[in-house]
Amino acid sequence: MADAFEQAAQALDDSLRVTGKDYQVLDMISPAQCRIKFTGLFDKHHVVWEACIRTMQDYANDIKQVIGAPQVSLRQFIEIEQGEGCYRALIVLKLKEIDAAAIGRTIIMIRKYKRLHLGRHEYGETVFL
Repeated sequence: MADAFEQAAQALDDSLRVTGKDYQVLDMISPAQCRIKFTGLFDKHHVVWEACIRTMQDYANDIKQVIGAPQVSLRQFIEIEQGEGCYRALIVLKLKEIDAAAIGRTIIMIRKYKRLHLGRHEYGETVFL
């Protein structure tokens, strides 16, 4: 299985090298949410990451609609699950909007975070939105 993940990562690296980019934008849903694809390590293996990056406010708005609450409390988080040939990450950050600089910093964070594992990682202060 690790070979399939590494082959997919190598194929994406080759494709990105042609474009001169470090990541591929899959969908720029709004200034508060985007989906990207990039490569990095997970459990010491070279893998493809499919990440959805959202602002806390955007995520909170969805939660409030679902539970019918006027306010929710949140911390920044990364939630990781294994997908088909990749790892998927939902990354919710305390930002006003998602721009190229935020995407670059998020990729660096995922690549440098040594103790990533499946599931949810919360960090930072609790924010009431």
